[in-house]
Amino acid sequence: MRKNLTVLAIALGLIATSANADQKTLAAIQDAGIELTEAQASELKAAKCNGSDCSALTEKVAEIVAANSDNDNAVSAILKAASSAHPEQATQFGEAAIAAAPNAVATIAQVMQETAATAAGGPPGNQGENGRSIVRGVANPNNNIPSPPGGGGSSSPS
Repeated sequence: MRKNLTVLAIALGLIATSANADQKTLAAIQDAGIELTEAQASELKAAKCNGSDCSALTEKVAEIVAANSDNDNAVSAILKAASSAHPEQATQFGEAAIAAAPNAVATIAQVMQETAATAAGGPPGNQGENGRSIVRGVANPNNNIPSPPGGGGSSSPS
């Protein structure tokens, strides 16, 4: 009976390991219109997060960004797709991409800013609840204050 349980536990472990392969990130990047080589696709699919360590996946995403670093739209699409598949890794994807593709730093930084709220568990972009803009992670309470009537505010007669 113990042998059967041991064999079953090993089999389940193997199944769980292959289930951890990153099909989600691969699909997101391909759905974004990024063409990958067979090697890139298989390496990305095989990259796994082991607990909170997603360095293998982060490296593969950065390699794909570097391979497309001459195309700002592709860089943006890759990072947004990877971040949508793993919002908790958005910052790490951006940092690794900057190291791998320093010539695309402006585009990468822009995507990192756009995905920061999503990575923190909030809505995409720089909008908080009720459409208020986010300033350094805090809703800007002055965002929805209307201007005073009368316009210009000049005290001299026209």
